Amino acid sequence: MDLDAVKLLLEANLRAFQSAIDVVIDQLKGRIQITEGIITDLIKSLEFSQSEIVDLKNQVKVLQNSNTEKQVEINSLKATIVELEQRVNYQEDY
Repeated sequence: MDLDAVKLLLEANLRAFQSAIDVVIDQLKGRIQITEGIITDLIKSLEFSQSEIVDLKNQVKVLQNSNTEKQVEINSLKATIVELEQRVNYQEDY
């Protein structure tokens, strides 16, 4: 084989290799774009979930405060009932 034939063969192999590399690069770019889209969707979902968690925490605080207020009111009513029962008993005894 002469030098020109080897040179042509190497150039042909180089072009084939470059074409294969270009195909792989294009495939990787496509996968990267898909991955970026998935990541963007996950970020949006996470932000939504975090917002929901904050809202739910606020609702829990409001309900806890309301529960505390209701418990105080119930205790007050129980005390009133005990007092009224004592008065009724006193009146019955009198």
